[in-house]
Amino acid sequence: MALRLIVSSRAKPGKGGELLAAFGPRCAEVGAEPGCEPFDLLESGQDPDRLVLLKRWADGAALAAHAEVNRSRPPLAPELRQEGGAEARGLRVQPHALNAT
Repeated sequence: MALRLIVSSRAKPGKGGELLAAFGPRCAEVGAEPGCEPFDLLESGQDPDRLVLLKRWADGAALAAHAEVNRSRPPLAPELRQEGGAEARGLRVQPHALNAT
């Protein structure tokens, strides 16, 4: 069953555009992982310092493999992220199972 992750991130005030740009190479890297389906990186229209990633994984095994790879990656642009959030990285991750369509 496919899984969707919703990852919310907050940049330091005025740094949303820079954080958005920093996500580019990481998104390309993650997009090449097995089981990663197309995903979106969104910038809030009301708050340019709030970004949301909508990621879709083919199944739980692909997501688990991604999580393992992520453990070895350095944090993405900690100098641009607002302190606090998910364990001081500014992330909140919510997995959602998707019904087959």
